[in-house]
Amino acid sequence: METPGSQPRLLDAAEAELIANDGHLEIDAAARRAGIAVSLAYHHVGSKSGLLAAVVERYIEPLRGIATGDAIPLNMDWRAREKTRLAAIVDYVFDHPLSPLLAGRLSKSPEVSDSFGACMESLTDIGVRNILQGQAQGVVKADISPTLAIPVILGGIRIAVERAVVKKQRPEREQLVEQIWQLVRGALNLDLSEHQDEVSDELLALSEAISRSYTSPPQTPPQAAKPRLVLVADSEPESIEIDGDFEALVRDGYVILKNIIAPPLCAEIKAEGQALLQASARNGFEAASTQRVFNVFSKTRVTDVLATHTRILGLLDELFRPGYLLSQSQIVNILPGAGSQDLTTHDGFYGLPRPCPPLSAAAIWAIDDFTADNGASVIIPGSHEWDDERAGQMHEAIPVIMPAGSVMVCLGTTWQGDGQNHSNQGRCAITHQYCEAYMRQQENYFLELSKDTVRDLSPKLQALIGYSVYPPFMGMVDGKHPLRALED
Repeated sequence: METPGSQPRLLDAAEAELIANDGHLEIDAAARRAGIAVSLAYHHVGSKSGLLAAVVERYIEPLRGIATGDAIPLNMDWRAREKTRLAAIVDYVFDHPLSPLLAGRLSKSPEVSDSFGACMESLTDIGVRNILQGQAQGVVKADISPTLAIPVILGGIRIAVERAVVKKQRPEREQLVEQIWQLVRGALNLDLSEHQDEVSDELLALSEAISRSYTSPPQTPPQAAKPRLVLVADSEPESIEIDGDFEALVRDGYVILKNIIAPPLCAEIKAEGQALLQASARNGFEAASTQRVFNVFSKTRVTDVLATHTRILGLLDELFRPGYLLSQSQIVNILPGAGSQDLTTHDGFYGLPRPCPPLSAAAIWAIDDFTADNGASVIIPGSHEWDDERAGQMHEAIPVIMPAGSVMVCLGTTWQGDGQNHSNQGRCAITHQYCEAYMRQQENYFLELSKDTVRDLSPKLQALIGYSVYPPFMGMVDGKHPLRALED
């Protein structure tokens, strides 16, 4: 039975853990601090990543309320109203103990960047309405385009406030509000004759850049960086573990991460997965006596925590361009007597000549122990560097031996498959495959998943299945971000 108020207590505890440990968070520690069972914590948030995302969402919600402006009197002058709104945002961020972490150490984590990205999307709509009100009152000139001006204004506000909050010696709140307000006035071409001497040269330059950005023709966005297959120098302390994983992945074509989910979670995943397993293999490639569950996200939430695990996404952040996607997900059970699966490369159907950079990667999670007897996955180390003249042969492959709770991540260019199950028990696994944002996904999540199902997913998982945009506009729906379609 769920303890009343356990979820708010868990979020309070997680926030305290983040503050006490300089941005580091473990779900077990948060559960102990909250005085609840670890299993209940997993029930509420699914994973450490889900817990962090929930904390961030709770932090952001008051900002949305300030932006809506329900507490600001409607009879105020438009300029006074907007400056009051700005001051309230600065006060909230300055006063909240999580702000320095979210603007600093945690700012690049997927949970923070995704939540703030979604927040900026919703604030854009609010900001456009506010500017239209200013135009209706004759304060903002009619030739200003709200849809072009507001994203730059919001970006400027965010940068200025975040830079201020991470400084050891913060600027005075009133001074910061006044400087940002001068930027807003300049961007909207309001009267700048007063207080001009209070604006720094840097802010004036930014104000001019803002003005140019929405009065000049749109510029071609810069080309996304190529996949980075070398380690980054001067890594942050918390990224050292992922850097080591990535080094092995690039060198060998695969890497094994042992014991990164707990036995109780494995047991829960297996129990729910077994209930969904029915049909055996459909063809020779899938191997006889093999059970698979497709369309996983429409049937269970139990594998979400694996699809968005921070160790996996940390590797993919190094491997792919921003905005990469989930390509497909399956629950796989290799039954006793199952034959081996033909070796393959996940990138093979893209048809590019080899050797080439990987366009996809797979995470294969051991829900049961993977042994040489029970049909463990097999892999050919180094085969990601082969050309088209060489195909993987089973005698070249080695079994991927790992305990339950571990995961193997392999590049889409690496030859791999499944071994034979000589044991008297099944071998259960979860596989999530990912791809570059500009490649077609193997699963059509848009047809598989109803809008109600998608609304229940975490923001990160929504983005991974395709409710996201690859710059400048790949993935749009009617010219808008696809998340807007969920509002219908």
